[in-house]
Amino acid sequence: MPEQKKRPSVVPAGGRQAKKQKKTEQYFEPINKWWERVEEEGKKETATHWTYLEHRGMVFNPKYVPHGRAFKYKGNFLVLPPKAEEVANFWAQMLQRPDKFENKTFRENFHRDFLAILPPDHEIRTNEKDREKFFKNLDFTPIEEYLQSEKDRKKNLSREEKQEITQRTQEELAPFKHALLDPGIGNWLREEMANPKVEIPGLFQGRGTHPKMGTLKRKTMPEDVTLNLSKDAPVPRPTGNALKGRAWADVVHDPSVTWLGFFKDSVCNSYKYLYLGQASGAKGKADLQKYEKARELSLRVDKIRQSYRQLMRSKERVERQLGTAVYLIDFLALRVGGEKDTDEEADTVGCCSLRVEHCSFNENTEEITLDFLGKDSIRYFNTVKLDSTAFYNLKSFAETKGKQKGDDIFDDVDPGRVNRFLSEHMDGLSAKVFRTYNASITLERELAKIGEKKVDLSSILDICKFYKDANREVAILCNHQKAPAKTHEASMEKLQRKLECMEYELEEYREFLKSLTMNKKEREKWGKEREKIKKEKETVKAEDEEKKLQPFKAPEIGPSMKADQAEKKIDALKVRIAKHKKVMEDKEDNKAVSLGTSKKNYMDPRVTVAFAKRYEVPIERLFEKSNRTKFPWAMYVDSQFSFVPPAGSALAASKSK
Repeated sequence: MPEQKKRPSVVPAGGRQAKKQKKTEQYFEPINKWWERVEEEGKKETATHWTYLEHRGMVFNPKYVPHGRAFKYKGNFLVLPPKAEEVANFWAQMLQRPDKFENKTFRENFHRDFLAILPPDHEIRTNEKDREKFFKNLDFTPIEEYLQSEKDRKKNLSREEKQEITQRTQEELAPFKHALLDPGIGNWLREEMANPKVEIPGLFQGRGTHPKMGTLKRKTMPEDVTLNLSKDAPVPRPTGNALKGRAWADVVHDPSVTWLGFFKDSVCNSYKYLYLGQASGAKGKADLQKYEKARELSLRVDKIRQSYRQLMRSKERVERQLGTAVYLIDFLALRVGGEKDTDEEADTVGCCSLRVEHCSFNENTEEITLDFLGKDSIRYFNTVKLDSTAFYNLKSFAETKGKQKGDDIFDDVDPGRVNRFLSEHMDGLSAKVFRTYNASITLERELAKIGEKKVDLSSILDICKFYKDANREVAILCNHQKAPAKTHEASMEKLQRKLECMEYELEEYREFLKSLTMNKKEREKWGKEREKIKKEKETVKAEDEEKKLQPFKAPEIGPSMKADQAEKKIDALKVRIAKHKKVMEDKEDNKAVSLGTSKKNYMDPRVTVAFAKRYEVPIERLFEKSNRTKFPWAMYVDSQFSFVPPAGSALAASKSK
């Protein structure tokens, strides 16, 4: 028998060995394809989500270990009690963030809570009730320096040490990562949970101009947490070295809800819930129901629009306000909005809470300019031409005699009235369904323009760029904005330098081709000129080194290089330059637009998957891993899927009855 040859290594000489995957339970756990097993149940709401549920509860933060570092009080070093030291750490971490450190509200709330955490007879609590003197007399810099040194120490750990810490953390979390449940099929499933960790304590940062920013967010303990389990499931003990003798606030057995536990936020008094992970059947069914409801709306939207347009022309002011509000929710994809206690929450605005100060009118063009803070204090600024009836209705509501800038435009309509109107036309219809519908239908319509835009279908890069442009239109419609990354300018500068380096290489090859047609004297002159240009171009500047910009480097053109070889290099560089320019354009266009929010929450994922299949684009080029994990049911859709159900489809037939 001939000797078997050794299989050559796939790792190149000197290359890094492939990381070995340690196989765990998840590699052998069967995938829960609930959409195949109970397709119809996935499309309708059920009263019971499980017949058995078991999990280990939540993971709590470890007990604080004091570092004992002193800070300066009136020029003298002073060591704080452990509880106050922990809060001082939170403030020290803010010293490099002027948006928080210098914010008046942030400082007021921190000053109040820091004094409250000190013992009643502590000299700082007694003497520093004046806020300005407090920040003048207390210097947290020594604590900041210590925290930074600890951060640097952890950053400088060896790769092996970091891996060991990560592995230890994962092993500690492993028992809390999954739940056992029977969703009513007679078999137990092992479903991944969302992050089981409670929030870490710290200073509440909020968004925008939240009135509670800087408030101390206290540590969550087991007695704050309520768990949801089966009656016959074992109740887990709170685990942790500081939790002995503590018990849960309550244990309930409610199969009609999908949450596994909750606790009350100590700052905003809102409830925070623990759910199953995004890939779970419970989450998947909820998502499918949401998008199916939006598809159902696509079959009824014409009648609803006809109805609210009739209300817009009504003689009754209340009906005109209701019709106009629904028009704005539909046409501009606005959130419904509602009244807020501005002492407890940021003053953010939706359709029903628009005030006179948020609107300005141009009667010549029938355009309205809306300028207000929307959800998460993101500014909504839009000038748009409205339907003539809607424009004059809004103008009359805003200019009602006696109204001031701070008064509501829709003073006779609230979110409840809007949603009641919508639900009268379709069961379960709300303003949020309109946002989902508008996002999904806009994406599908934009993607249908691929022929009109003359996209090169042989280039995956061009198709992906076209998809991102369509995604951006949806994000703009839904006002999904983000602040440009702090590193955006530096990143663009590096990309620009890389482009210039490629163009320099291209220029060198073109000059080489020119030199082939020159005589000896011309070539000598040309050589001196090119050498001078090369020296100037390739001299590394200190500024470039500091910014870590790619240095210019001429390509190696040997005496044996032929014209056809140079032409091949030129063609390859042209392709690389064109591709690089598209990357730069894409990055610049999307710097202030959040494409991920609409992908994750508003655009029906089946529209994207069907598009990818039609044009043979790998789905990972359009959907990040988190979205592929969240929407496994959408991955099996046909390439001819349409968000608007065709006339002969089951959904269209059921809604026509």
